[in-house]
Amino acid sequence: MAGNARLECRSQAGRLGIGHLQLVITQQVLCTRRGGAGATERMLGNYMVANAIGQGVGPYIVAWFGGGARIPPTDALFLVCLATAVLTFTFSLLLRPGGLSLIAAGAIAQVRRVR
Repeated sequence: MAGNARLECRSQAGRLGIGHLQLVITQQVLCTRRGGAGATERMLGNYMVANAIGQGVGPYIVAWFGGGARIPPTDALFLVCLATAVLTFTFSLLLRPGGLSLIAAGAIAQVRRVR
């Protein structure tokens, strides 16, 4: 790899890393502001737990699809990520300020927040 290409690769990786850091900080700020008075710790805690679950499950998904391959099949992984994003977006549409509306088997149940 030529020296110029290495420098460009490092520069792009740095930009990607800074962009990711800004995105994570923004998500944390949005979570803390969304909870209202007295709910900051709970909202940030929920965000951190969801983040930890995602980081813990991610390598298992890659290993499951990759098997013994040195490079896992990215087509299948991208489809799994797309399906997960669509599912997450669908559930986010069910969120309401008073709780989470669950639609299951034709019945609507209202789940209230525990105070």
